[in-house]
Amino acid sequence: MKKLKLFDEPRIPDLVKDEAILVPKGETTYTMDFDDATIELLATGICPAEVARRAWECLSWKREHYRNQARELAS
Repeated sequence: MKKLKLFDEPRIPDLVKDEAILVPKGETTYTMDFDDATIELLATGICPAEVARRAWECLSWKREHYRNQARELAS
């Protein structure tokens, strides 16, 4: 007797992209790729140190920009 499947298994996606957070026109877009374990931690409110460090690095250009602006104004 053939066993009937009660549920269809979902297709495992190669990429899940959340576009719910819209980036205003002219703003910089940041993208990070996470594995399942990291997404599970983020979903429970835990930000892994590596993610925080990479986010900090993503903003290094902005900190440098504002430092340069401050230097120009101070001159």
